[in-house]
Amino acid sequence: MRKTTETQTQEDAEMEMLGKLWHSATGTEKEEEKTMSAFGKSIVLGVVSLMVLGGSASAQELITNGNFEANGAAVNGSNATGWTKDGAYGLYNGVGNSPVHGGIRDYVTGNGFNTSVGVYQTLGAPLVAGNKYTLTFWANRWTTGSINVRVGKYNSGSRDADGSYSPLPLAVIAAPTTDPWEFFTYTFTAVGGEDTVYFGTHALDGCDIDDVSLQYVPPPATPGTLIYGK
Repeated sequence: MRKTTETQTQEDAEMEMLGKLWHSATGTEKEEEKTMSAFGKSIVLGVVSLMVLGGSASAQELITNGNFEANGAAVNGSNATGWTKDGAYGLYNGVGNSPVHGGIRDYVTGNGFNTSVGVYQTLGAPLVAGNKYTLTFWANRWTTGSINVRVGKYNSGSRDADGSYSPLPLAVIAAPTTDPWEFFTYTFTAVGGEDTVYFGTHALDGCDIDDVSLQYVPPPATPGTLIYGK
């Protein structure tokens, strides 16, 4: 006898119910349900992993007032928020050498008369051993100016002297050769405890600096294996 559609549907429902009761009583699970369960969990884990990796790669700025604009139209030669003069001239309103990306301020590391003068910033927290960091800034030389650049843990003595820092993972001389502005970038590995970023005049004249940035460089993401267990 030929079964009606309604009868077939009812029988299918009854067989499905019996199957569920059997698996519930025996503690087993249909293979297709296992496959779908594992697939679903893998997707969820994959999304979570992407969210974690994406969050860890976000940049965190460690320099305060790196563009020197926080003080607005302050008097030329004054100090800048977040920075401390060490014999340097100070803030400058950019007349003649406009700030690199607009605004009204940049910073003059020299004073036109002396070497071994500059400006520094004490970081809010020391750098972490083994982490990589990138220091970037723009510089504009006067006539023969260049800049001593240091990132280290300041101990005592002249901030322009290498021996005043320990550790000192970054100590370079930046010599701008273009006019008006040149971009500099340095990546280094912290030894641990570094708390000072310093820019000092290396030659008699000096340089302007602007848009200073120090950021942590996260390690590259590596593919992982998603493991799931019920």
